[in-house]
Amino acid sequence: MRTRLILSASVVLLLSACGPKPHDSQEGPLEAPADAPKGAPQAASAPEALPPGADPDAPLASGPPPPIATPVAPPPPAPAQTFAGDLNLAGTEPFWSTEIRAGRITLKRPDHADVAVPNAGPVITGDTAIWAGGDDASRLTVVVEKAACNNGMSDTKYPYKASVKVGESVYKGCAAHPGGKGR
Repeated sequence: MRTRLILSASVVLLLSACGPKPHDSQEGPLEAPADAPKGAPQAASAPEALPPGADPDAPLASGPPPPIATPVAPPPPAPAQTFAGDLNLAGTEPFWSTEIRAGRITLKRPDHADVAVPNAGPVITGDTAIWAGGDDASRLTVVVEKAACNNGMSDTKYPYKASVKVGESVYKGCAAHPGGKGR
């Protein structure tokens, strides 16, 4: 009960601090200074007629209001077409390769059995596509990023960086569409 009373008193004090204030400790409307020109009283501009953040004491400008700055949009994400179709991934040390095909993703490594999982399609975020599939024993996660790549053993340049994770092993390399499409 005491906490509620303290909270209520705090809210009342806060609201009274935000409320209207008397003008220089006087009550009633403001009067023009004695040396002000006489004539028809000028209407005060209503605060709701001012744009947000405008200075109510600034002189009124003639002509149209200045344009409002619009935020710059981030660059559009890579279109899904970037990752559409077959992809071949490969890396060195250790050598490995992965084929992404319409119905299946297959990881191949020397001295290991191939790991093949159904291809449910990628999740695309910006310039990155992620494929995931398989069960705990053969969980395969493939990440392909639209970024220039070189495998370190040749002068071949690839349009994608790639990584494949299976179990605790992560393989890094490059990727391209078969036949060089997308290079």
